Amino acid sequence: MKDPLPQVRLPGLSRVIMPISYTLACAIVAVVAFTLWQARQDAWTEAERYGRSITQVLRNDIARNIELYDLSLQRLRDGIVNPDIADIGPRARRWALFDRAATGRDLGVMGALDASGNVLINSRSSDPQHENLADRDYFQVHLQSPNVGLYVSQPFKSRISEGADTIALSRRLPDEDGEFQGIVVGSIRLSYFRELFQRLQLGRGDVISLTRTDGTVLMRQPSLDGTGDIGLELGNTPVFRQALQLKSGSFTATSAIDPVERLFVVAQVGDLPLIIAVAQSTRDIYAQWRKSALAIGAITLALCLVIIGLASLLRRELRRRDSAEAKLAALAATDGLTGLANRRYFDETLYREWRRSARSGARIALLMIDIDKFKSFNDRYGHLRGDEALQALAQVIQESIRRPGDLAARYGGDEFAVVLPDTDINGARLVAERIRRGMVDGRASHGGTLPSVSVGVSCMISTPGTNAAILVKAADAALYRAKAKWKKLGRGCRTSGG
Repeated sequence: MKDPLPQVRLPGLSRVIMPISYTLACAIVAVVAFTLWQARQDAWTEAERYGRSITQVLRNDIARNIELYDLSLQRLRDGIVNPDIADIGPRARRWALFDRAATGRDLGVMGALDASGNVLINSRSSDPQHENLADRDYFQVHLQSPNVGLYVSQPFKSRISEGADTIALSRRLPDEDGEFQGIVVGSIRLSYFRELFQRLQLGRGDVISLTRTDGTVLMRQPSLDGTGDIGLELGNTPVFRQALQLKSGSFTATSAIDPVERLFVVAQVGDLPLIIAVAQSTRDIYAQWRKSALAIGAITLALCLVIIGLASLLRRELRRRDSAEAKLAALAATDGLTGLANRRYFDETLYREWRRSARSGARIALLMIDIDKFKSFNDRYGHLRGDEALQALAQVIQESIRRPGDLAARYGGDEFAVVLPDTDINGARLVAERIRRGMVDGRASHGGTLPSVSVGVSCMISTPGTNAAILVKAADAALYRAKAKWKKLGRGCRTSGG
């Protein structure tokens, strides 16, 4: 027999607790993820800021020192062509041509070469030994190009400074007609750049380099060979080409020397053909962030799991409570013997359908069913068989109504009722006939002792201000007429409608 009552569904917190917990967990994850992403961006921004500050410090320091040294070169050039200085003695001439900048700790030798590359004068000796430097790139550049200006040479081993790694700064020495008369030149030991770089605090994977614009490394710290990678050619590498094209700015690339991804911040040293690059390992940039992200992520994951776990436990307990409440609600609305709706639930349903009929104008029908001479049946066969008869009638009624909105109820004692919304009188009589026939057909399975029933049928359209009691009253009147007809005929089951 199908359940006569609609399933009781309590909305309760149990139906929303898990979606709420999942939403809360997702919200926490989203907030934490955004915060970690922002922290990652901040780490990158800070690394760029650090790289720019380092390149700016290095660029200013190198540019200032080269500018001062260049001023000394220009003074030397002007002095050599000055006839007043040319007429004085060698010792006085050297003191007049070279200022104290030529004696700096990281400076090599400052001097002048004639048109053939021979040393005319240098800052270390009033009577320099005969030496020809025409093979140097700085001499050949000025010899072939009159408009070079200040030239920064390729690195070389100094013949004068005991083989120290050196670069030369040079300018052309013209005569009165602008013809090539030689060069003025001064050398800078590359140890100056090494010491400058070593004063900086670098990360384990960070690199600082100074490179000519043709890709020749002048100094790189830390280096592969331990001496600064001086003379290493990087001109054909993608990283250097990108740095040369950018000249000032930042980009991310994998180093051409070692397979490490780095953030490169590059800057050109003034108008000089020199490029400074500060390269920071992206792994080191994110190292501290990664530790924090793992710790915060683990805590967040644990918190989300706790939230979901507690929500799951709470949902289980709430479901147990809802299930118990649903069972109690069903028991409160069900007749214990027949399994049909009880009188209280019948009254609520009839009231609700009556009001709905008033709003929609639809008909509502009611069947009142009563077992004929039920007291005599109990006296003859006993109360146990009487209960079986009530259960048999309840099953027949339940099987005779087929729509979800129909309701069968035990009205009281041996009396039953069926509410049929949206049903006219003819439809209600068909249901009543099915119930009557069901009881007749069921006698064979009950040893021929199943009692007969009478059915009263009423059908109305509710109107505002009326009470459902008039529908019950009409069905009761029809039931009494059916019983009177049954008594008069003395056989079978009868239905009566109104």
